[in-house]
Amino acid sequence: MKPASIYIDGMIHPDFDKSPFFQKAERITKNKALKTAILVGAGTSQKVIHYFTDSSLNIVFDEKKISDSSIVMTSDPKMLRNLQAKGFTTLFIIDEYGEIGPNLFYKVRETFDVHYLTTSKVFKTCILNDTITDDKFFLNTMLFIDPQISLWTSLVLERDKEFFRTLCNADILKQPFLSETNYFLSEQNKPLRLLDAISKKTETISVSDISLSEISERKAASLHKIGERLEDRRMDDREKAIEGYLNKLTPLITKMASNFEKLERKIDALEDKIEEQSREQGQQFTFTDSFDDSDPLSIVRNHNN
Repeated sequence: MKPASIYIDGMIHPDFDKSPFFQKAERITKNKALKTAILVGAGTSQKVIHYFTDSSLNIVFDEKKISDSSIVMTSDPKMLRNLQAKGFTTLFIIDEYGEIGPNLFYKVRETFDVHYLTTSKVFKTCILNDTITDDKFFLNTMLFIDPQISLWTSLVLERDKEFFRTLCNADILKQPFLSETNYFLSEQNKPLRLLDAISKKTETISVSDISLSEISERKAASLHKIGERLEDRRMDDREKAIEGYLNKLTPLITKMASNFEKLERKIDALEDKIEEQSREQGQQFTFTDSFDDSDPLSIVRNHNN
């Protein structure tokens, strides 16, 4: 099975034409020597399709015309066998809702160079269970506003587990790298990088680049100040009253620290549960075989006819 490039966005944002997926598709499809297919899921929005149809790419939608074309867009997975026979080697999959069946995802990677675009919905399917260590991931930073996605990503990307587990416990809204045009780029045997889709610049990013949450900083500062005050202020009644207050506050902060430890244990338990459920339960998601109203390319196809 060939390695794939997997692109996960939180949403289809206004700068999607600058996204790594679209830029890669545009760059490859301009190479006339390569035959490229674009497979769209039944739930694909017209907005995404228009990004391609409004571009300068000469895309063919009719199976009868594929012989003389180097770029074909289809919503029918059954057409892929014919495309393979006609020399198509690169496949871009647009699957906003994570509908592709794991079996199909596995099979197309045996014969095509696959670039797979999806959204946060993919984390509620079993598709990512079929990824391999050599797969390349582009993860939009806006995904991680949901801390559960940080946890799930740490399970999928063992090589970057420490980073995403740490991010799970951080205040994501205070992270300087949070932007709809920034992507985490994860590759085997390479450090995790941050990609700016607009400037195309990349830089290495690590756990040390994650800002501590405000709660963690306050907890550490409070414990330190309490220790100092208990040592220095013991003489007059007012200071004794403060000392009494601080003595009452200390167990509360200690309890809060204990709760943080319990939370970490719950996260570990959740991780085990997710892994167990992934083994025992398999959701089956397939592209629809209906090509009438549910066909996302029907509008484009009718327009071209």
